[in-house]
Amino acid sequence: MKSSPSDPQVLVVQNGARHDYAVPLALAKAGILAGFYTDVCGNHGLGRGASLLTGLPGMGTTMQRLQHRIVPEEVLPFTSTFPMASGIDHFLVESMGRSSKSRTLGWLMEAAGLRGAKLIYSSMGWSPTFLAHARSQGVTVVTEFYVRPSLWRVHQQEHLKFPHWEASMPYPYLNESNVARRGPVDVSDHLLAPTLAVKEDIIREGLFEGDKIHVVPYGIQQGAFAVENQPVPGNVLFVGSCLIVKGIHYLAMASHHVARPSGGVQPTFTAAGEVTELVRQQPETSLINFLGRVPRREIAALYAQADVLVFPTLSDSFGMVILEAMAAGIPVVCSPYCADVVQDGISGFVVEPSDTKALAEKISLIIHDRALRNRLSQAARLRTRQFSQENHGEHLIGCLKQIVETTS
Repeated sequence: MKSSPSDPQVLVVQNGARHDYAVPLALAKAGILAGFYTDVCGNHGLGRGASLLTGLPGMGTTMQRLQHRIVPEEVLPFTSTFPMASGIDHFLVESMGRSSKSRTLGWLMEAAGLRGAKLIYSSMGWSPTFLAHARSQGVTVVTEFYVRPSLWRVHQQEHLKFPHWEASMPYPYLNESNVARRGPVDVSDHLLAPTLAVKEDIIREGLFEGDKIHVVPYGIQQGAFAVENQPVPGNVLFVGSCLIVKGIHYLAMASHHVARPSGGVQPTFTAAGEVTELVRQQPETSLINFLGRVPRREIAALYAQADVLVFPTLSDSFGMVILEAMAAGIPVVCSPYCADVVQDGISGFVVEPSDTKALAEKISLIIHDRALRNRLSQAARLRTRQFSQENHGEHLIGCLKQIVETTS
């Protein structure tokens, strides 16, 4: 999508490398990126120097991850990083459960300027002080709200049902009387959500006007279609952190119900993602082979051999692993909370995670009915073609232009 002189210049404010910097890259290619403010990356500023040291003994995984935070060449000239202030902000949020009392990050961004932008695209309201300043200058703020705001409550409720799966109560600083999740919406004029489920959750929580919440699905890189899936029959794969909010306990329970016919396909269960010893030691997880954290470059090998991906999450807003698996031709069994991509019964199945018998039935159906599995596989690859990064970029830019037109 080419830009015109009337198109809005957009300043992207994003901590982390979300989807390999897909948003600033799409805007840069369209000629409407005014600037890109981020916390730290491996090819700019202090992060560039730190990433060169990651091969030295004693360097932690956080430093090593900088090597995978590489801002695209098209975006690099527009990039400013704020590593020290972002680190302080992150520490206060993680340790105290609230937005940083320190305004240093916001002040530094203010000093860096608005870059002539008519609109700011913010990732989850980062940084609120700067966004409030931008709005005071008449700049429209659009925030990508990619987490269901009820997540904290869902996770706490699940913990109370299964307290022996996790060592402590999640989000202990949050309850109905002091919930501190309004920050992003209080500094935003419009919100973007990756799925209808997230939009509906925001409305249900009473956080924002429905007509100012826009659904823009994510896209997937073309390379995901290069994975050649040669499935090992019965190979059931889970990708993600092995938490109860991701539904790992329900997959574990379902694994004991999956059909094991004599002489037929025998199911195996593999989980790729961070896992605690507490989860490993649960009797229900005895059939799951936990690989622990797997580097992204090695995930493709797991997709290549997977027969079915099971993603019974209670929390995810989209589930990029679903797109990745489907692009490789892997049928998916997922929860309704991130099922916008999956066409139930066509490219996979949508199942309520807590219904472990239904979950087991759908897994069994796919691994034992090879003709059905092949049909689902073909439909999955076809479906994901609609969710390319190019389509995401066009949809996003069209949405931002429409917002500017309605607010100008």
